[in-house]
Amino acid sequence: AGQIRDDTIFQELVAVLPKGCKLTAVMDCCHSGTIMDLPYIFTADNDGISQYESGHVSHLQQNPEFNWSKAAMVGFQLFQMYNSGASKVQIASRGVTLLSEAGFDWVKLAQVLITALLMLLAGRSFPDIIHAAKNIITAPPKRPAQPLKVPGKTQ
Repeated sequence: AGQIRDDTIFQELVAVLPKGCKLTAVMDCCHSGTIMDLPYIFTADNDGISQYESGHVSHLQQNPEFNWSKAAMVGFQLFQMYNSGASKVQIASRGVTLLSEAGFDWVKLAQVLITALLMLLAGRSFPDIIHAAKNIITAPPKRPAQPLKVPGKTQ
């Protein structure tokens, strides 16, 4: 009866999953590379399956086809809620839910929010802000900082 767009599948099937929920989907379709709009690629080879079964997936490759503008769309949805009179608690709760379910990295999200705020204050355009946000989100992860060693104290 027609096509179901990847954005619809993500919004109606993926984004609404509760935290910790696992979804197994079998799709029989053409051009299915981004069918669920997921941010990471899992390779179901022997190594990937072993890591999954042990509960210790060490690395997921970022999906270059993932539509990072979804973060902007979440922001737009929250802005619409604000304009329609939703409370701050309702807006914050919905934002956390949408972003957590979509698997967003909270550290990068904080960087995006701070950057966007500073750019708005500087009078930068919305496309400039989206471009900066995309650069932050798609940047490779940084190595975690090493703990500070305090002289004379056992770690």
